Amino acid sequence: MGPDTGTESPIAALLTPSLSSAVVQPLYSVRALFFTAFFGGGAAGLWLSYLNARRLRRQRKDAVYLLLLGAVWLAFQVDLILLTRDGVLLGAAWGNTGRGGRALTHLAALLVAGVAFLPHRPFHRAMQVAGMSPASPWLAVLASVGVGLLTNLLAIGLARQL
Repeated sequence: MGPDTGTESPIAALLTPSLSSAVVQPLYSVRALFFTAFFGGGAAGLWLSYLNARRLRRQRKDAVYLLLLGAVWLAFQVDLILLTRDGVLLGAAWGNTGRGGRALTHLAALLVAGVAFLPHRPFHRAMQVAGMSPASPWLAVLASVGVGLLTNLLAIGLARQL
């Protein structure tokens, strides 16, 4: 190798990594996403999916997709509130409006979370293959459920104005 002259050899320059040395943050688990959507609603699942997008540094790429899903979720909630308030939809079909409305809301929230999961599926699989364990979801889940609660209140407010 020779004496140290303060300059890097051409071979050493070729062998040094050129990509950023940023640490990869593990994603929140799929299980956390679906439990959050089930208990907090579709907006909570979408928020946790957004937090996963931030960890992947692709929030701009996923923003339109997640906002569109959020608009669909909000429209679903307002429609469900209006239909159950008027007794049109769930009174006859489900027998008990409250229980049927909750079941339909849980089903729709899981569906929204599943659609929000699709762009991140390869990253979850890569994390699993690499043997990485998921990030601790507790704070993110609590924040997501808070966002879901705020969205529910927004839907109720919008339904009252209609």
